[in-house]
Amino acid sequence: MIATLFLLCLPQDGLKLWYDEPAARWEEALPLGNGRLGAMVFGGVEEERFQLNEDTIWAGAPFERDRKGAHAHLEKARELFFAGEVVEGQALMQREFMTERIIRSYQPLGDLRLTFHGLGEVSDYRRELDVGQAVATTTFRANGIEHTRRAFASPADDVIVIELKVGQPGALSFDLGLSRERGAAVRYFDGDMATLEGQAYHLPGSDVGALHRQGLEERDRYWELVAAEDRGWREGWQEPGAHMTGWRPIDVPGAWSGELAGVDGLVWLRRTVQIPADWAGRELLLRLGPIDDADVVWFNGVRVGDSIAAWNRPRTYRVPAGAVRAGEATLAVLVFDTGGAGGITGAPDLCTLAPADGPKLGAMPLAGSWTYRRAEPAPPEDPEGVRFAAFARVLPTGGTVESAPDGIRVRDANAATIVLAAATDYRGGVPLSDADATLDRATRKSARELLNRHVAMHRRLFDRVALHLGGRDARAKATDERLLAVKAGALDPDLLALYFQYGRYLLISSSRPGTMPANLQGIWNPHLEAPWNSDYHININCQMNYWPAEVTNLAECHEPFFDLVDGIRARGRTTARELYDCPGWVAHHTTDAWFFTSPIGRTVWGLWPTGGAWCTRHLYEHYLYGRDRAFLRERAWPVMKEAAEFFLAYLATDPATGKLVSGPSSSPENSYRTEDGQVADTCMGAAMDQQIVWDLFTNVIEAAGELGIEDDFVERVAKARENLAPATIGPDGRLLEWSRPYDEPEPGHRHMSHLYGLHPGRQFTSDRLNYFAAARKVLEHRLEHGGGHTGWSRAWIVNFYARLLDGDKAHENLVALLRKSTLPNLFDDHPPFQIDGNFGGTAGIAEMLLQSHDGAITLLPALPKAWPEGSFTGLRARGGVTIDLWWKEGELERASLWAKDAIAIPVRYQGRRKDVHLSANEPLVLTADDF
Repeated sequence: MIATLFLLCLPQDGLKLWYDEPAARWEEALPLGNGRLGAMVFGGVEEERFQLNEDTIWAGAPFERDRKGAHAHLEKARELFFAGEVVEGQALMQREFMTERIIRSYQPLGDLRLTFHGLGEVSDYRRELDVGQAVATTTFRANGIEHTRRAFASPADDVIVIELKVGQPGALSFDLGLSRERGAAVRYFDGDMATLEGQAYHLPGSDVGALHRQGLEERDRYWELVAAEDRGWREGWQEPGAHMTGWRPIDVPGAWSGELAGVDGLVWLRRTVQIPADWAGRELLLRLGPIDDADVVWFNGVRVGDSIAAWNRPRTYRVPAGAVRAGEATLAVLVFDTGGAGGITGAPDLCTLAPADGPKLGAMPLAGSWTYRRAEPAPPEDPEGVRFAAFARVLPTGGTVESAPDGIRVRDANAATIVLAAATDYRGGVPLSDADATLDRATRKSARELLNRHVAMHRRLFDRVALHLGGRDARAKATDERLLAVKAGALDPDLLALYFQYGRYLLISSSRPGTMPANLQGIWNPHLEAPWNSDYHININCQMNYWPAEVTNLAECHEPFFDLVDGIRARGRTTARELYDCPGWVAHHTTDAWFFTSPIGRTVWGLWPTGGAWCTRHLYEHYLYGRDRAFLRERAWPVMKEAAEFFLAYLATDPATGKLVSGPSSSPENSYRTEDGQVADTCMGAAMDQQIVWDLFTNVIEAAGELGIEDDFVERVAKARENLAPATIGPDGRLLEWSRPYDEPEPGHRHMSHLYGLHPGRQFTSDRLNYFAAARKVLEHRLEHGGGHTGWSRAWIVNFYARLLDGDKAHENLVALLRKSTLPNLFDDHPPFQIDGNFGGTAGIAEMLLQSHDGAITLLPALPKAWPEGSFTGLRARGGVTIDLWWKEGELERASLWAKDAIAIPVRYQGRRKDVHLSANEPLVLTADDF
């Protein structure tokens, strides 16, 4: 205990991501966050960009989605499934239960950009993120003058602070601007003030695949059909004099990346070229690399050709001689992508412009910097979405500051501090005045006071846990170089320790009491239409975000997830009644800031009624780790009880076995092939449903025991659990995902849903070796067929192998997570960026070092050979126990255990067990000899 307190008094050295050049793309920028406000810091020299987020900026509003009276069709559907007519049953569920998938995305706040003047030659560049201090710093020398730029997102004062310092008086001159792609107005006033005010809204979406197919049926009208609602098509964005506001740089050739990663639909690209005098009046040959999928091309506003069914093939177009004049010319390409990696791809020599009458006049390369803009329809007349405002103030030391129509100008200053506040009306506030008041309170403090308050509040959470795995010499290399070395085959245990602490940093930065829960991107999202809306997928992704919360001593950061559960529970009562005619509450595979609980889209992902039940595990886990009986009684128990009430009424008796099964339901996002060759994705009694219901019922029974509740409800739960259809092992030794051993159309599927009972559940533990073996066979089979190809999926595999007590396999997959699914800024790459892999990887490392899910504390349960020496302090076990531990040569040296309240609990090490009694707040030290 004394050693731990001493460690908590000291900052953890070396916990820095650092780089020797600025970020060239969003995935290289460094994240800051205070739980509510987020910023991605690029570290640019002449221009610095801070991409900003606020966690409640969502398009849309609450509305009713449930299919009224759908429950009238439930029994018929079940009859069809039990009779083996699964395709017919699935079609009935799709028709009568599923609702439309409507786009309502989490959106960015905007950008703050700083443009610097008079820098000259730059040397000694470095940018870094200190995760122990939660501060991003950029340093360099320009014309021999030292420049330091420091930024942080303060949880103490609820603002983003940017400090700019120079080593010579009067050497700081810059312009500040705020911007947003759409939906906001910017104003600069009072010399040093700026506001950005607007509203989130989603633009009417279209089915790009359907548009493409319709266009192929009427080829002469293809572009008029697919681009009919596009603002750029109507406003002539291909014309040389088109307004260029909102266009951004992009490297061509190349597949869509960064903000365009995963984009389907229309994207406009432009660049200017200088036509030599001896080319004027000549026909030109324009060559472009392969384009996915369709494109139309203009030269100086003249349409020179299009391709509408030439998927991923190079293009060649002839520019008529009459359009070719000496001097500047504009080339415009409109690309329509309907899936896959859109863009102009291939080698640079495939993108050229040359006279068509021979090579003697040379060829002009077109590779390099272009500009692009996403196509967009006109905004709705009456948009629905959160209103927001940001307020920024520039506080220079020395020099001058003035506001202009296009920004704030600081000249010849010695230093400057920029403070930004933001607010929304999501919870009923008045955005501009609320942001103004926050800014006013913050700017009454000095920059030093703001920094000290911020660091102290961050460290109160972060410093609870330390991890050392050896290999600190690698810290001399830049983080991206270390990652590249790992991708090339090197091992870097210290990078894994940094990755672990980075995951904790990200959770602290994206989820604090009173904020929204961490979404698919945490809080860091540059897209107005984010991948998967950046929403809350509760068929694993949102839960994975919180796997590290309890074990890595960040229990407070778990609280926003409980708030999410409260929101979906309220809406889920209506869904339970309308869709299933059941009491209690239910939620399906995803939700958003408006807490909808209806099944949406297709049955393959949307018809899955156990999302809410999975969420309840987190409340019970919070109790198990913290032993807060008031929390269990007042908050967790009502949520768990209502979820169990739903399943007591919802479960059906399988006529073939007499056992209780859930359904009709999917096994998230997977499918199977029936005996007659049809592909289906819905069944009765999918393994994941059964395991989640077993888990829910078990937790309810245990919680009732903790609270001294003995009543008819608890008795019915116990009887139902005993009658649940059990997990089944197939003829090939694998745990079955479906109710029978169907063929798999996708044997390497990313979801491994039927292993829920291994992790995060606790149905399959080391005393049930047959299930351990069956689970291992599932993992081996999936990996043999390409499984684990997304970041979060690979992170889940790390946790699976840790639960199987296989440290070397867990480590192998942890390294694969870095090698295959980690971006230069250590963000998880789904692809595109999705933060759950970071959190899952962090949880996996903890799971390798400490486990407590099966009623005992297990020390070093899955320690790999690659970590022969190391230590951790501050990890938590269920039972309210905190543990510090040191090992050497792969063997336990000592472990110190302490608990807030007295507890008797078994402790295991290398298969041996010792029953211990911990007195309140009195450390107990164990060594390997004690086992």
